[in-house]
Amino acid sequence: LMHSIGIGKDVEFKPTTEQKNILQRAIRDAHDYMVNGYATTGVLWWEGRSWLSMASVEMTAAKASGGDMTLLPDREMLDDRAFLYYGVFGPLVNPLPNLYVKTYFDGEGNALNGSNTYKLNVPANVPTTQFWSAIAQDVETAGFIREAKNVGVNSFQELKKNADGSVDVYFSPNPPKSNESNWVSTAEGKPFFVLFRNYGATKEVLERKSPWTLNNVEKVK
Repeated sequence: LMHSIGIGKDVEFKPTTEQKNILQRAIRDAHDYMVNGYATTGVLWWEGRSWLSMASVEMTAAKASGGDMTLLPDREMLDDRAFLYYGVFGPLVNPLPNLYVKTYFDGEGNALNGSNTYKLNVPANVPTTQFWSAIAQDVETAGFIREAKNVGVNSFQELKKNADGSVDVYFSPNPPKSNESNWVSTAEGKPFFVLFRNYGATKEVLERKSPWTLNNVEKVK
Protein backbone atom coordinates (compact mmCIF):
# COMPACT_ATOMS: atom_id res chain seq x y z
CA LEU A 1 0.00 0.00 0.00
CA MET A 2 2.79 2.43 0.86
CA HIS A 3 4.72 1.59 -2.29
CA SER A 4 1.65 2.38 -4.39
CA ILE A 5 1.95 6.05 -3.40
CA GLY A 6 5.72 6.21 -3.65
CA ILE A 7 6.79 5.49 -0.08
CA GLY A 8 9.33 2.71 0.50
CA LYS A 9 12.75 1.40 -0.42
CA ASP A 10 13.96 2.24 -3.92
CA VAL A 11 10.91 4.37 -4.71
CA GLU A 12 10.61 8.15 -4.88
CA PHE A 13 7.80 10.09 -3.23
CA LYS A 14 6.56 12.59 -5.81
CA PRO A 15 2.87 13.18 -5.17
CA THR A 16 0.91 15.29 -7.59
CA THR A 17 -1.02 18.32 -6.35
CA GLU A 18 -4.19 16.24 -6.39
CA GLN A 19 -2.51 13.45 -4.40
CA LYS A 20 -1.21 15.96 -1.86
CA ASN A 21 -4.73 17.28 -1.33
CA ILE A 22 -6.05 13.75 -0.93
CA LEU A 23 -3.34 12.86 1.61
CA GLN A 24 -3.91 16.05 3.60
CA ARG A 25 -7.63 15.27 3.83
CA ALA A 26 -6.83 11.69 4.81
CA ILE A 27 -4.54 12.87 7.60
CA ARG A 28 -7.26 15.12 9.03
CA ASP A 29 -9.92 12.43 8.69
CA ALA A 30 -7.73 9.77 10.33
CA HIS A 31 -6.85 12.06 13.21
CA ASP A 32 -10.49 12.99 13.85
CA TYR A 33 -11.40 9.30 13.68
CA MET A 34 -8.78 8.46 16.32
CA VAL A 35 -9.82 11.32 18.62
CA ASN A 36 -13.52 10.44 18.47
CA GLY A 37 -12.94 6.70 18.70
CA TYR A 38 -10.66 6.94 21.72
CA ALA A 39 -13.11 9.24 23.51
CA THR A 40 -16.01 6.79 23.26
CA THR A 41 -14.38 3.34 23.22
CA GLY A 42 -14.04 1.34 26.42
CA VAL A 43 -15.79 -0.49 29.23
CA LEU A 44 -17.86 1.67 31.58
CA TRP A 45 -15.96 0.80 34.74
CA TRP A 46 -18.36 2.11 37.39
CA GLU A 47 -22.13 2.40 36.97
CA GLY A 48 -23.32 5.99 37.06
CA ARG A 49 -19.85 7.35 36.35
CA SER A 50 -18.20 8.57 33.15
CA TRP A 51 -14.94 6.61 33.44
CA LEU A 52 -14.08 4.24 30.57
CA SER A 53 -11.34 1.64 30.38
CA MET A 54 -8.57 2.18 27.84
CA ALA A 55 -9.45 -0.93 25.80
CA SER A 56 -12.77 -1.56 24.08
CA VAL A 57 -15.45 -3.93 25.36
CA GLU A 58 -14.50 -6.58 22.80
CA MET A 59 -10.77 -6.31 23.44
CA THR A 60 -11.32 -6.59 27.20
CA ALA A 61 -13.52 -9.66 26.72
CA ALA A 62 -10.97 -11.30 24.42
CA LYS A 63 -8.21 -10.71 26.99
CA ALA A 64 -10.37 -12.05 29.84
CA SER A 65 -11.08 -15.26 27.90
CA GLY A 66 -7.36 -15.88 27.50
CA GLY A 67 -7.32 -15.14 23.79
CA ASP A 68 -5.44 -12.65 21.66
CA MET A 69 -6.53 -9.17 22.74
CA THR A 70 -6.88 -8.01 19.13
CA LEU A 71 -8.48 -11.05 17.49
CA LEU A 72 -12.05 -12.25 17.19
CA PRO A 73 -13.09 -15.45 15.38
CA ASP A 74 -14.31 -13.43 12.39
CA ARG A 75 -12.02 -10.42 12.32
CA GLU A 76 -8.97 -8.58 13.64
CA MET A 77 -9.83 -5.56 15.79
CA LEU A 78 -7.69 -3.06 13.92
CA ASP A 79 -9.72 0.03 14.83
CA ASP A 80 -10.01 -0.94 18.50
CA ARG A 81 -6.26 -1.51 18.64
CA ALA A 82 -5.62 1.83 16.94
CA PHE A 83 -7.88 3.67 19.42
CA LEU A 84 -6.09 2.02 22.35
CA TYR A 85 -2.58 2.86 21.18
CA TYR A 86 -3.56 6.37 20.14
CA GLY A 87 -4.16 7.14 23.79
CA VAL A 88 -1.57 4.94 25.48
CA PHE A 89 1.46 5.17 23.22
CA GLY A 90 3.16 7.44 25.74
CA PRO A 91 1.84 6.60 29.22
CA LEU A 92 1.22 2.85 29.00
CA VAL A 93 4.02 0.36 29.62
CA ASN A 94 2.29 -2.74 30.95
CA PRO A 95 -1.53 -2.80 31.09
CA LEU A 96 -1.69 -5.32 33.92
CA PRO A 97 -2.00 -5.34 36.88
CA ASN A 98 -2.57 -1.60 36.47
CA LEU A 99 -5.95 0.02 35.91
CA TYR A 100 -6.20 2.97 33.54
CA VAL A 101 -9.53 4.75 33.14
CA LYS A 102 -10.27 7.92 31.18
CA THR A 103 -13.05 10.49 30.97
CA TYR A 104 -13.73 13.23 28.48
CA PHE A 105 -16.83 14.46 30.30
CA ASP A 106 -17.95 15.99 33.58
CA GLY A 107 -20.72 14.55 35.73
CA GLU A 108 -23.37 16.32 33.65
CA GLY A 109 -22.10 14.81 30.41
CA ASN A 110 -20.43 17.95 29.09
CA ALA A 111 -17.03 17.81 27.39
CA LEU A 112 -14.14 18.98 29.58
CA ASN A 113 -12.93 22.44 28.58
CA GLY A 114 -9.62 23.96 29.69
CA SER A 115 -11.20 27.33 30.44
CA ASN A 116 -13.27 25.94 33.30
CA THR A 117 -12.39 24.78 36.79
CA TYR A 118 -13.17 21.16 37.66
CA LYS A 119 -12.85 19.07 40.79
CA LEU A 120 -12.25 15.33 41.03
CA ASN A 121 -12.89 13.87 44.48
CA VAL A 122 -10.76 10.75 44.91
CA PRO A 123 -12.27 8.74 47.79
CA ALA A 124 -9.99 7.58 50.59
CA ASN A 125 -8.28 4.20 50.61
CA VAL A 126 -7.73 3.76 46.88
CA PRO A 127 -7.38 -0.02 46.43
CA THR A 128 -3.82 -0.01 45.12
CA THR A 129 -0.65 -1.84 46.08
CA GLN A 130 1.54 0.95 44.69
CA PHE A 131 0.09 4.42 44.01
CA TRP A 132 -2.47 6.36 41.98
CA SER A 133 -2.21 9.37 39.71
CA ALA A 134 -4.55 11.77 37.90
CA ILE A 135 -3.33 13.65 34.83
CA ALA A 136 -4.80 15.94 32.16
CA GLN A 137 -4.11 15.19 28.51
CA ASP A 138 -4.74 17.09 25.30
CA VAL A 139 -7.66 15.71 23.26
CA GLU A 140 -5.95 16.60 19.98
CA THR A 141 -2.68 14.78 20.68
CA ALA A 142 -3.54 12.37 23.53
CA GLY A 143 -0.30 13.66 25.08
CA PHE A 144 0.41 16.10 27.88
CA ILE A 145 -0.95 19.61 27.49
CA ARG A 146 1.76 21.72 25.88
CA GLU A 147 3.49 24.07 28.33
CA ALA A 148 1.36 22.81 31.22
CA LYS A 149 2.79 23.95 34.54
CA ASN A 150 1.68 20.77 36.26
CA VAL A 151 0.56 17.81 34.13
CA GLY A 152 -0.79 15.74 37.03
CA VAL A 153 -0.73 14.73 40.68
CA ASN A 154 -0.10 11.41 42.40
CA SER A 155 -0.41 9.87 45.83
CA PHE A 156 3.34 10.03 46.48
CA GLN A 157 3.03 13.80 46.70
CA GLU A 158 2.06 15.83 49.75
CA LEU A 159 -1.54 16.35 48.71
CA LYS A 160 -4.09 18.22 50.78
CA LYS A 161 -6.62 15.76 52.20
CA ASN A 162 -10.18 16.19 53.40
CA ALA A 163 -11.35 15.15 56.88
CA ASP A 164 -12.59 11.81 55.50
CA GLY A 165 -9.24 11.05 53.87
CA SER A 166 -10.40 11.79 50.34
CA VAL A 167 -8.44 14.07 48.01
CA ASP A 168 -9.88 16.83 45.81
CA VAL A 169 -7.91 17.25 42.58
CA TYR A 170 -8.49 20.50 40.68
CA PHE A 171 -8.17 20.98 36.91
CA SER A 172 -8.03 24.61 35.75
CA PRO A 173 -5.85 27.08 33.82
CA ASN A 174 -4.83 28.81 37.06
CA PRO A 175 -4.14 27.29 40.49
CA PRO A 176 -7.06 27.53 42.96
CA LYS A 177 -6.33 29.46 46.12
CA SER A 178 -5.26 27.28 49.07
CA ASN A 179 -5.29 24.17 46.87
CA GLU A 180 -2.15 24.67 44.78
CA SER A 181 -0.72 21.32 45.88
CA ASN A 182 -3.73 19.51 44.37
CA TRP A 183 -3.77 21.43 41.09
CA VAL A 184 -3.40 20.12 37.53
CA SER A 185 -3.07 22.85 34.89
CA THR A 186 -5.17 23.04 31.72
CA ALA A 187 -5.08 25.35 28.70
CA GLU A 188 -7.65 28.07 28.12
CA GLY A 189 -10.28 27.02 25.59
CA LYS A 190 -8.66 23.67 24.77
CA PRO A 191 -10.51 20.37 25.25
CA PHE A 192 -8.81 17.82 27.49
CA PHE A 193 -9.46 14.47 29.11
CA VAL A 194 -8.48 13.05 32.48
CA LEU A 195 -6.57 9.80 32.83
CA PHE A 196 -6.71 8.14 36.26
CA ARG A 197 -4.13 5.42 36.83
CA ASN A 198 -4.12 2.87 39.62
CA TYR A 199 -0.69 1.23 39.62
CA GLY A 200 -0.67 -2.24 41.09
CA ALA A 201 -4.46 -2.34 41.37
CA THR A 202 -5.85 -5.07 43.62
CA LYS A 203 -7.43 -8.19 42.15
CA GLU A 204 -10.89 -6.99 43.20
CA VAL A 205 -10.42 -3.81 41.21
CA LEU A 206 -9.31 -5.59 38.05
CA GLU A 207 -12.25 -7.98 38.33
CA ARG A 208 -14.60 -5.03 38.93
CA LYS A 209 -15.69 -6.41 42.29
CA SER A 210 -14.26 -3.67 44.52
CA PRO A 211 -16.81 -1.46 46.34
CA TRP A 212 -14.45 1.50 45.87
CA THR A 213 -15.71 3.86 43.14
CA LEU A 214 -14.03 6.89 41.57
CA ASN A 215 -16.25 9.96 41.44
CA ASN A 216 -17.03 11.94 38.31
CA VAL A 217 -15.08 15.06 37.40
CA GLU A 218 -17.40 17.93 38.39
CA LYS A 219 -17.41 21.51 37.13
CA VAL A 220 -16.89 24.04 39.91
CA LYS A 221 -19.66 26.64 39.63
